[in-house]
Amino acid sequence: MMKILWLSIFCAGIFTACSNSDHAGVLSETESGESIAGMLFTEAGTPAAKAAVYIVREDFNAAHDTILAESKTAEDGSFVLETQKLSAGNYSVLFENADENLAAKTAITLGDGNAKNFGDTLNISATILPTATVAIPFSEMPLDAGDTLCLTGTLVCKNITASDKQNGVVILSGIPAAEYNRLEIFGEESESVSVSWKIESGSTFVANKDDANAAAHTFSRTLADLNFGKLPNTLDSVPFSIWLLTNANHPLLVNEMGDVLPSEKIYAAGDSSLYRVIIPQFNYAENRMQKISQLNAEISAYSFNRIRYAAPWDSLTSAGIFAGGKEFGNVTPDSVSNFEIFQDGKFAISFWMKLDKNAFGKDSSVALFTAMQDSLGFVIRQNRFNNYKSIGVELFVNADTVLISDTTIYGSAKILDGNWHYYAVILRGDHIHVMLDGKVIHNTDFNLAKGFGKLENFVIGDSRLNGIVDELKIYDGTQDTLWMRSVYEMERPEQNPWNEI
Repeated sequence: MMKILWLSIFCAGIFTACSNSDHAGVLSETESGESIAGMLFTEAGTPAAKAAVYIVREDFNAAHDTILAESKTAEDGSFVLETQKLSAGNYSVLFENADENLAAKTAITLGDGNAKNFGDTLNISATILPTATVAIPFSEMPLDAGDTLCLTGTLVCKNITASDKQNGVVILSGIPAAEYNRLEIFGEESESVSVSWKIESGSTFVANKDDANAAAHTFSRTLADLNFGKLPNTLDSVPFSIWLLTNANHPLLVNEMGDVLPSEKIYAAGDSSLYRVIIPQFNYAENRMQKISQLNAEISAYSFNRIRYAAPWDSLTSAGIFAGGKEFGNVTPDSVSNFEIFQDGKFAISFWMKLDKNAFGKDSSVALFTAMQDSLGFVIRQNRFNNYKSIGVELFVNADTVLISDTTIYGSAKILDGNWHYYAVILRGDHIHVMLDGKVIHNTDFNLAKGFGKLENFVIGDSRLNGIVDELKIYDGTQDTLWMRSVYEMERPEQNPWNEI
């Protein structure tokens, strides 16, 4: 799908093509045919260089029709379009800067292209504005997976996927601000749908045939610059948590790229709810700022299969996203049974904790997380290093009938300081990674022998533990350390919170 650049065409304050001999844009006959000349500007009034310019028929459909002429703007924002002796009629000029998500659309009328004297001066002066995004519910249109949906008069088309059908909504992005009256659906039975949309630039809408309602809320967050050069450009399925003023089970969230962000409600408090959300693809190199719009619609349920279990304990009265978590002390720890810990020899876990120097006392059996069955398994607990001020991972595996208690303490970390810390462990085969606050502190093989046995339960915390654990997640183990670090970067409390803008 081609993205396009919105540019407003104006003369005397009206968005249109203008005839005025005092302006540089000229429509005249040349040896190769008529030409259209003009200027392109940014919203700040500076020239817009290296933007694409197209001329298409008024009823242009990007899936089947061809672009009649195209050009690019020069460094000073000027452009010329050779019309190749187009016949008289109505046309549209489209402008595009795909890197900036900006677009323009304006209507023009050409006379007889064979005339010796084609006409007066035609000025086209364009200003760059942001594109819009429209979410179209399946319930509003005769849509199906495999169809192609195009917005008539634009370069915007979308191949409808099975995921779109599962979500119950199709997202069209990169739309120039304008009024629109037709959608084309191409499938086994092609269909033209009449609409009545007045789309404003830079906005996100939920649309039916007769109207387009603006997004309920828009949020943004910018991730820190620190060490981002060590991260890959793109990561898939990055999770985060967010409070929203809704009680919908799966609110419709859309980012600037037109991606639907799968969501699920974790729990509600008053008129707000805490949601787990997935960014389908996150590109650090292009833009660390995520702008997300919450629309007045709900999508279908989504399977968060990479996160197999999650236990957030935030509250509306908390000071920040992690404070106010579940405090164990004399409270019975959380136990989960009938849950297969390791799948295909893989397992990963991450959580946040806030522990002071007296969180464990001097009992090395007090654990933050325990997954044990018949003396086999995996434990994260206090160890004796640094005068009982560290935690670490211990592994218990089975070699035929002999139990191997691995005396190695993996990823020992001195973190009993009353501050929030992020701890993550990835076990894959006979290899272990341990991370503290987004950095790898242990990376080695261990003696796997015959494995851990069949573990079907785990316990979070300990009745003797005096501290806070939050945002605990168990993953499918396919994650690498860079992906796990992205979770840390998305969740850490020093980051700017998700604010409504």
